[in-house]
Amino acid sequence: MGGARYPSWLILGFQQMVHECGLMNLELRGQQFSWEKGRGTDQWIKVRIDRALVSHNWIDMFSLARLTNLDFSSSDHSPIFLEPIYRSQQRKKYSFRFENAWLSEPLCYQLVQDNWEKRGQLDFGGKLQLCIAPLSHWGREVTGRFKDRLKACKVVLQKFKNRTDKEGLSHYTEAYQQLFQTLHQ
Repeated sequence: MGGARYPSWLILGFQQMVHECGLMNLELRGQQFSWEKGRGTDQWIKVRIDRALVSHNWIDMFSLARLTNLDFSSSDHSPIFLEPIYRSQQRKKYSFRFENAWLSEPLCYQLVQDNWEKRGQLDFGGKLQLCIAPLSHWGREVTGRFKDRLKACKVVLQKFKNRTDKEGLSHYTEAYQQLFQTLHQ
């Protein structure tokens, strides 16, 4: 969208190579453009420059695979994410993972301290086990709030992504800043 058109000989050569190799383009979910320049100006250009090309054998093995445009990044280029889901993949058992984002939450320290001091005579492993359940339960709520905040920012960004008026650009910029502040947390 916008900008100079690609030379047809370049496109035809690429298409011929893809056909000769027996490849096909994996469908992209989300925003179809992966690069942009000049947002809000007369020279605003949006292009899809990223693709995932797969063979028929690969798609047979990974028929549930998803290619998603992650929409928003700190550059003018949005990354794409290929999730090669194997057809018979089983759900993994839950295992506890400590999230670095929790360190910015004062309640995290309090939970650890309260549970660490419950039984003074336990060794390190025992005290660690005492902390896992409360942190897991509390962490799901905190992480959920992060996910909700990220989702809300992305909804606003999507709503104002193609607006070129001053108000639209202002809302987009504000949501963009909130998104990266939340990601930083």
